[in-house]
Amino acid sequence: MKIAPVILEQAAFGQSWQSDFSSVDQEELIEILDNYSCRRMPTASNVNEILQELAHKTLVQEPAYVIEQWAKTLSNTGNSFQDLSSVYENLQPNARKVLKSIVFPQEMSGHQKDIQKYVSTYIRNADLQHLSLFLRFCTGSDLFLDKKILIDFTKIQGFLRRPVAHTCSCVLELSIYYDSYPDFSAEMNKVLDSNVWVMDII
Repeated sequence: MKIAPVILEQAAFGQSWQSDFSSVDQEELIEILDNYSCRRMPTASNVNEILQELAHKTLVQEPAYVIEQWAKTLSNTGNSFQDLSSVYENLQPNARKVLKSIVFPQEMSGHQKDIQKYVSTYIRNADLQHLSLFLRFCTGSDLFLDKKILIDFTKIQGFLRRPVAHTCSCVLELSIYYDSYPDFSAEMNKVLDSNVWVMDII
C-alpha cells in the first residue's frame, strides 16, 4: 500500500522509524501518532501495519463520512451538472429571497414601521457581497438556507446603538432610534464591513 507513508511524510523521523526504530525520538513519535488517535504502542515490527491503518483512516474512512453526509443532501438532485448547478443557485442570496425570510412583529409602532421600511430598502439596494454579509451576520451562514430572520426592536441610543445578531435563533435586534434611511444604512454597512460583529446567544 503505497499511500501509507503519506501519514508521516512531513515528519523527519518517519523513514527513520521504518529503517532504524532505535534512533527515533520515542516521545515525539508517540505524540504524532496520538494526533491520529493511534492507541497502539509502536515497535520496529508493526511500523508498516500502523502506517497502513492510519493511512486508511485518514484517506478513506474520514472522506467516506463526508461523502455519506453529502449523498443524503444531494440524493434528490440526480447526477447531472445542471441539477447540481440548480442546487448551488438556490443557495445564492438575492433581495427577494432575503426579504421573504425577514419576520417583523405583527403589531408595530410608527417608529418600528419606519425601521421596517429602512430594512426593506437596505436589502433591495444591497449588492451580493452585503447580502451575503447580512445573512452571515443574522444566521451564521452567507448562503441562503431559508431560515427566518426575526426582527426584535430595542431602545438603544447614542454610542451604544448598533444592530445585534443572535445567530443561534436568527434574531436581529434593531434600535428604533434611527432618524433616516441614510443613518440606518451607514450604521448597518459599518457593522457588516467591520468584521468585528456584536453577536450573542439566546
